[in-house]
Formats: sequence, C-alpha cells, structure tokens
Amino acid sequence: MDKRLITKYISASLLGDGCLRTWNRCQNYAYSFKQVDRHESYVKFLESVIHEITGCSIRHYGPSEKDGINRQGYFCLESKVHPFFTTLYSRWYVDGRKTISLHDLKQFDFEMLAMWYMEDGYILNSQNKYHNGNVFLCTDCFSEAEVKILQTIIYKSVDIAMDVIQRGYRKDGSRIYRLKAKNNQAIKFIKGVEPFIFDSYKYKLRTIDSFKDDDIV
Repeated sequence: MDKRLITKYISASLLGDGCLRTWNRCQNYAYSFKQVDRHESYVKFLESVIHEITGCSIRHYGPSEKDGINRQGYFCLESKVHPFFTTLYSRWYVDGRKTISLHDLKQFDFEMLAMWYMEDGYILNSQNKYHNGNVFLCTDCFSEAEVKILQTIIYKSVDIAMDVIQRGYRKDGSRIYRLKAKNNQAIKFIKGVEPFIFDSYKYKLRTIDSFKDDDIV
C-alpha cells in the first residue's frame, strides 16, 4: 500500500476516534482505536493498514470489562510505537491536545469523509421534517477555529456546505462545536460517502432510500 494512502487512512481516523499516544521512556508514538463489537470488519481494515507499517494487536473486552463502550463489548486496536506515528503526532497534536493537520488534509476526499463519518458522525432521525435527515460530524475535541477550518476544507474538497453549530459546554466552560449538513447538502453528503461505508455502518445511511436524485441541486 502506498505510504500516501496509509497516511490518508490514518489521518481520516484521527479526525474521528483514532488517537496517537506513547508510554514512559518511549521516544516514538503508537496509534490506538476502539470500536464496538459490530464494527469488527472496520477494525480489521484499520489493522491491515497498520500492518503496512508495523505490528499491532487487537484485544476484545466484554461489556462488563472497563464498563465497555456505552455498555457494549468492544475491540481495542493498538499499534507498536513507530517513527511514522511520531511524525504524525508532531503534525496532529499541540501540547498534548489533538488538533488538525493541514498538511495531511490535502488528500481530503469522500473516502476520508466516509471514514470520519463512520467513526464520529450520525444522521438525525426526527419526527420534525425540518430536522430529520440532518447529518452531523462530532468535532467535540476541536476548537471553534479548527471546526471552521474543517468546514472550509470539506467545502473546497467535496463541495459540501456544512454549518458550524454550538453543542453544549466542556467541563472547563468552553463551547463545543459540531458540523451539520442539512437539506440538499445532507443528501449530497450521504450520496458522496455511501460507496465507502462498511456494511455494519449502513444504518448511518438509513434515510437514503427516501432521497431522490432530483432533490439534489
């Protein structure tokens, strides 16, 4: 697998639930990812990407172990430490906080958006016709400025216009911001990511059958 493609996939995951970390006395960093049982195929895909660089392991925890994820069993993927991940860490983290890497987001496309959406997005199921089908990306760990940069990247790369909305507060009192696509932009979003969505995540496309091609402008 081409190294640019590996970087693309890991970067897409870092937008979502993926993270980089290290341990005491280790000079290099490792990639870590957790996901619930039903998404095993996606975890295996990420494992295959990691194996292009270095070794990794997958551990499974039942719902009663460490409280699970939302009280569900889950898989934990951990790579070995490697200079590749150290380089990514230098671009994705500032003072230990995950930020965004403009360098690595130059490859942004619908495949990256799909991975981000699978890991950290949802489509709203509401009785309110004005809200039903709105698509959200949970950018809770990013600052308002970073979310606005991501908004611009999405628009310039895949021509999807998303709104920046406020979504509660962090424990330190700072605002949380998310990205939302509504109406025709939500339809374009779903149709764009659909070819790259793994079977276990197809529920995130649950309203697509109601979409009509002539709804898109």
